[in-house]
Amino acid sequence: MRFFHGRSMGPVFLAAATAAVIWVGAGDLNPPGGSVQSTMKTLAEVEPRTPIHAVDLPLTISLPGSYYLAENITTAGGGITITSDEVTIDLNGFSLAGGTGAGISVPDPHKNITIKNGTVRGWASGGIAATSTTNSRFQDLMLSDNGTTQSQYGLRAGAGCIVTNCTAVGNSGNGIGLSEAATIIGCVAVGNATGISLSSGTVTNCSARNNNANGINASGAAVIDGCSAIGSTNGDGISAGVGSVVKNCSAVSNGDDGITITFGEVRGCTCYSNDGDGIHAGFDSIIIGNNCSRNNVGIDVAGRRSRIEGNNVLQNGTGIGGDGIKNLIIKNSAARNSPNYDLAADNAVGEIVDVTGSGGVPFTSGSPWANFVYEPALP
Repeated sequence: MRFFHGRSMGPVFLAAATAAVIWVGAGDLNPPGGSVQSTMKTLAEVEPRTPIHAVDLPLTISLPGSYYLAENITTAGGGITITSDEVTIDLNGFSLAGGTGAGISVPDPHKNITIKNGTVRGWASGGIAATSTTNSRFQDLMLSDNGTTQSQYGLRAGAGCIVTNCTAVGNSGNGIGLSEAATIIGCVAVGNATGISLSSGTVTNCSARNNNANGINASGAAVIDGCSAIGSTNGDGISAGVGSVVKNCSAVSNGDDGITITFGEVRGCTCYSNDGDGIHAGFDSIIIGNNCSRNNVGIDVAGRRSRIEGNNVLQNGTGIGGDGIKNLIIKNSAARNSPNYDLAADNAVGEIVDVTGSGGVPFTSGSPWANFVYEPALP
């Protein structure tokens, strides 16, 4: 043992550090507000809609709510009947095929109905029969081979309804038929009686082809914009009622007239190879900036007090003609019609200037209202 300054050093012991222990309280097992609630959802909360299976048909929906097809359904019996407001049926990508009666029917006046997203086909009394339904929506539907008479449509609904992105093919009645204040957008109608019909409203970006009667028919005031009507066997491509506007449309190879209108307007349309008139202009109409070729008559001025301006008529039986009187015909151009202009005497017609012999040399007309011939009539 060594000595330092008279003091003895004993063994040095290092004590191990003792780890601190921190206690955390678990909280009150009886929290304010009552017992702890489960966060699990009920089945009704996960899928709040009611499924429809084949065994449920015929089915009557008498309560508001949301319903959906859970499978493809084919039946020889009845379909789905709605007897309530505020019902949504999502076909869920499946088909509803039958069957007696209509696939989906709303026999009484009801509103706020939505039917969407699937196929309704082969129903004896029509696909969707909702004549008295108002303020309702039909979207993304395929409606085919429904009905046995012309009164049984692919889809029929009442006033204030909207139809979007629907296709109606081979229905015995009209493909799509709506009442007043209708909105029809992006629909296709092929091989029906009339393709698309409405009392009044708008038809936008729709196509009607090879229907038996008119392709698109508006019995009252409608705006028909960006549509095509092709190959109507026994009718007009587009027939528009009093107060209508038809614009940016195409009417081709129809059994009667391409476009027929009275007390309305046709602007920026193309009418080609129709058996009747390209455009049949009744009373008090404006026919401006259209192109009519290879029709019986390019533009038939049939009524009174219409303005026929800035149209181009090519290779028709008659370019611009008709028995109507008191009309204004100005700034039109015609080529290879037979004849180019054939109008009744009592009309206001701009000077008809024949420039067929200009040979590429610039010409001047004495009248800003002149109508032109730039290729002679066919022999």
